[in-house]
Amino acid sequence: MKTKKFLYRKTLHNLLFITFYAQNVFAEEWIKPLHPDDLEALVAFRLEIWDDGGLFENWNMSRHPCDWNAINCDCESASMRKVPCEADDASEKFEHVYTVGFGFDRDNSKMLAGTLSPKLSKLKSLRSVMLSNHLFTGPIPSELALLSSLEALLLNRNLLTGTVPAELFSGGVTWVFLEKNNLQGRLPESFCNSSLVYFNVEGNSGLCGSLPECYLEQDLLPLDLIQNTCLMYGEDNLNPGGG
Repeated sequence: MKTKKFLYRKTLHNLLFITFYAQNVFAEEWIKPLHPDDLEALVAFRLEIWDDGGLFENWNMSRHPCDWNAINCDCESASMRKVPCEADDASEKFEHVYTVGFGFDRDNSKMLAGTLSPKLSKLKSLRSVMLSNHLFTGPIPSELALLSSLEALLLNRNLLTGTVPAELFSGGVTWVFLEKNNLQGRLPESFCNSSLVYFNVEGNSGLCGSLPECYLEQDLLPLDLIQNTCLMYGEDNLNPGGG
């Protein structure tokens, strides 16, 4: 079993170097290669995932990485807030990943399993992460806070554990879907200084403690978004989540 896993990971590491090589060989056809940091992040992401449904089937050197399944390198279509796309002279030499989107598929035969690589934080232009309805386990990487352009984080309906990272709200993320996981602990106070428009943690029974005081001041965060948790208001032990 260990030998099989070693060969599996070695093959994926080879994908990284082969694709770097292919980007040079096919430079004229591909026009612009993917930024090396973006490519490293995608391969690291792939290394942590088991895929029995063929979702990664076209992640190979015969295609530009921007044409890989679930990868979007079109900035204009990736922004949910319609934020203008700006690029400096250096970045214009490369393509960048703006969306990683394996979400919304209810086909159980195409569920991904594994953990979320912290190296996703190397996708500096990333605006949306859509990984709903899979079997991801482990914690939400706090390194995602380094993604200053991130607008939407959809990790709902997985098997994620650990706490909601306080660092997550330090950037400009606007939509956060974390419902139906196995998250625990309290909601961080950094929640109050965020740019959130929508935040859903419904169904995480291990989320407990007092809600940040600012929670009710967020007009677009109704109480049903914390149903089936044990989050409470202040010291009165009122439990709006119905845990």
